[in-house]
Amino acid sequence: MGYEQFVDEWCTGQEPEHGPDAQRLLAIVARVLPEAYRQLANGRSWGVGTVAPVVELGAVVDATEPMPGSGPVLARLNVGDPAARSELHVARFLADRGLTVELEPELGGRRPDFRTVAPDLVYGEVVTPKLSAPAQALTRAASDALAVLIEHTPWGGRLEVVMSGDGDPAGVAAWLAEQMPDTVTEHAPIGVPLAAASFSLTQIDPAQGPQLGGTLDLPAPVLGRATVETQNDVPRAAILRISITDDRVGKILEAEAKHFTRDHPTLVVIDTGGGPFASKVWAPLIERRFQPTINTRFSAAGLFRRNLHMDSTHETDWTLLTNPYARNVLPGTVADCL
Repeated sequence: MGYEQFVDEWCTGQEPEHGPDAQRLLAIVARVLPEAYRQLANGRSWGVGTVAPVVELGAVVDATEPMPGSGPVLARLNVGDPAARSELHVARFLADRGLTVELEPELGGRRPDFRTVAPDLVYGEVVTPKLSAPAQALTRAASDALAVLIEHTPWGGRLEVVMSGDGDPAGVAAWLAEQMPDTVTEHAPIGVPLAAASFSLTQIDPAQGPQLGGTLDLPAPVLGRATVETQNDVPRAAILRISITDDRVGKILEAEAKHFTRDHPTLVVIDTGGGPFASKVWAPLIERRFQPTINTRFSAAGLFRRNLHMDSTHETDWTLLTNPYARNVLPGTVADCL
């Protein structure tokens, strides 16, 4: 298939970000990640918005497949492991910055996600907070709490609960279940403080249906869950958002420290995801966890986010936070690249 035909048929007339190289990158996906390619090829509708993420995936594989240790990570990616996707995106980014990267190296019986071997030796871990063990436990607790919240939300109502502290989601849900009225009689939010939680109960506008976006301000990274039910064409919705507090960030970092020894510089990269201000809300949380007596094993932290724009182009946001109390300082040759 020629490039013009590819643009017309696969991308509905809009050129993809990588131009004529897009077909080569898709061929790489077909060879290395056949499941991802199969899902695209068998899709019911194409367009540059559908094709562009798979082409970008091909660019990631193209850059990382030659790296030592890439095989197991690519195998995990082929079966849909989102953590592997983050690890490879970060490895490609580091290589683009001039670092020589190896994946899943052996380190005293451990296997961190990567190490840079030039211009200097640094071991690293990639953390996707929503996939970390502490966050997964919190997600399960949030799901259980959400089942209670939706059960006690009146039909026609939209319940939004925000937890801005380190409380127990089950306790918040149980308390709210006792306070919930049987019907929603007004559009105005009802904000009631509950220790470190608040909630809003509003009438669902029939013309718009349930809106699941957050309306209560929470200037911190969040873990969010939502659910909608309908009975006789009348909906109800419950949304639970839990802020990622200092204590929760501490648990995430603590879980990653075990991958490192005390003998080498280390870099923990946090794939923040989220919106355009993710790095601004994550940075102070991480910096507050760098203290003289804790987290000294981390030389630095990097805040990483890969953006897909409306025009199907990609952009990387990156912020480097050095640890002033690190046992091993991040080498200047590496810091200069970052």
